[in-house]
Amino acid sequence: MDSSTRVVFKLAEYMKQQNNQNNLSEKILPLQPKVIGGFSVTSERFYRSDTNELKFLVVPETDKFPLNLNKQHVLFNEHGHHAEYLDKMLYFIRDNQDAMVKSCAVQADVVTRADVLETLMRTLYMKRNWSILGSRYRNTIYLCLTKPSHSGLTPAELATERNRQIMEAKLKQFLFSDTPDKSSILRCTGGEFHGVFRCKIGELSVVYASIMGGHHAKHKHALNKKSSRFAECKVMLSHSTEPCSQWKPQPEEALLWWSECCLKDVKEIYIARPQSSGHVQSVSTSLLTTLIQDNINNWSSEMCISLLSDILMQIRSVMQLDNASAVYRFDYIANPGILKYNLTKQRNEQTFLADWYRLMLEKPQADIPNIRRHK
Repeated sequence: MDSSTRVVFKLAEYMKQQNNQNNLSEKILPLQPKVIGGFSVTSERFYRSDTNELKFLVVPETDKFPLNLNKQHVLFNEHGHHAEYLDKMLYFIRDNQDAMVKSCAVQADVVTRADVLETLMRTLYMKRNWSILGSRYRNTIYLCLTKPSHSGLTPAELATERNRQIMEAKLKQFLFSDTPDKSSILRCTGGEFHGVFRCKIGELSVVYASIMGGHHAKHKHALNKKSSRFAECKVMLSHSTEPCSQWKPQPEEALLWWSECCLKDVKEIYIARPQSSGHVQSVSTSLLTTLIQDNINNWSSEMCISLLSDILMQIRSVMQLDNASAVYRFDYIANPGILKYNLTKQRNEQTFLADWYRLMLEKPQADIPNIRRHK
């Protein structure tokens, strides 16, 4: 029988509590995500347990500028408009059982995707509704968005977001390479390389996957090192009459960049400011610390991390039913800032932990199909 809807979190009460404890609370430490692996996702959205979609950062020499983004042709990736749940992460756990599974249980309090954590981190400053599905199985909770994080945008905002994604895809044709060799050409596959991270968030050990940008290393084997570094590339579309070189990201844009990059330990962002003609005269870099400093009066990275930790703890505290078929649905309503949830105990259309995955944990020696080409 389904549970009735209940309130689990109120933003106003949380903020009141934070203000009352402001002088007593300990300093919130920055997140320290550690790479524990990775996988590829092809343009057809198939999972691959390899690094075939890994890209390397190769910034063009000065004499190659200006870059003409309009000369690049890319197909708009529509997968961002559809929920993908946690299928790819489940395949990763299957392929890395020695590191991920012990005594028939996954070694993590939370398994999720970076977009879930980013959404929670930005809740305080970006007044948008969101919905998350959750299941608890063998004392690990699994969380995924019901819809892509930009699904609540207006038609005009969606058009701007789509244009930005296309321009960034074109920019990557210039900045990313399939090999560390500067002379190589980037395949226009539309695939992605995902890094898998483990991070301590408050009291919880969280494992999640995140789409990666370009790798700084000169050789693929460098991925095995803890010091592996990635960089992101972003496009700033015109929002002022100032010269392109003087544009700075708007506070909300900066928050989006910071929340995305800090979860995958990216320290550096390469920024292009295309003219209306599509030409990019230069590419500048920005450190995450600079984004924080420039927006000290607009948003607080510490408050974002604190809220992320608190909501995760609240979600975990109410998810008491340990059943792979049962699904908790959490709905955040930005106005008035409350998080509600309900529980469907029986298997239903939103159940997202597959039978083969449950069987894998229940019977480790069972013959589980190794479906590497699976959506």
